[in-house]
Amino acid sequence: MKSFTKFLIAGAFGLTIVLYAVNIFLGPLNLDEGWYLYAAKSYALGERPYRDFFFTQAPLLPTIYGFLSPLWSSNGLLGGRALSAIFGLLSAILASLIAISAVPKERKFATALTVFLLLGGNVYHSYFTAIPKTYALAAFFTTGGFFALSFALREQGEKNGGKASKIKALLIASGGFLLALAAATRLSLGAMLLATGIYLLCSFKRTGIAWLWFGVGGLLGLAVTILPHIIGCYDAFAFANFFHGGREA
Repeated sequence: MKSFTKFLIAGAFGLTIVLYAVNIFLGPLNLDEGWYLYAAKSYALGERPYRDFFFTQAPLLPTIYGFLSPLWSSNGLLGGRALSAIFGLLSAILASLIAISAVPKERKFATALTVFLLLGGNVYHSYFTAIPKTYALAAFFTTGGFFALSFALREQGEKNGGKASKIKALLIASGGFLLALAAATRLSLGAMLLATGIYLLCSFKRTGIAWLWFGVGGLLGLAVTILPHIIGCYDAFAFANFFHGGREA
């Protein structure tokens, strides 16, 4: 049985790697790819979105890709796709780990494998998280945020000591912070950040003050990613993001 399990895991990862490789090398060119990579290279050169160049998304993608530009920029589009594929693969793994916490012990492996194949083995998901647009990075931060929350809240019913409570609070705050980073990657995901906070507030009888720690983490994430752009160049930030959302000035 253990050998069969290893075979299934190897097969799932093998299929996922093959699909990502095919999409990296042969996936159709999306005309936005060059724009996002140009923004990342501009950031690496010291320029900032909205202030120095027009950018029609939230600011975090050029920040992350620009910071990591030594790893991919020498290979151009191919390097940008490879970096995106890493974020996409990690998001599939994190989604599998989230699913584990939602099922009984005897179903954990089957559930994790199914979720991983539905994402990593999905040609559509693989392509859109291999191209250097906001999808892969946003998926990584989204699944990372919900993984931190699921890990922190799965033992909510048990009494914990002071140290355990501090770790749980830190994980919940980290979940809020990571979902804020998702919103700072793709602004429409701010709705998910708000909805999660409202859910935790409405379920306070079960989750306690998780809503408070989540809010602290979320506000901190927005403060370090979006607030500087709002303070420094609000008009350009608002125009760029509303233009992208509504395709009108």
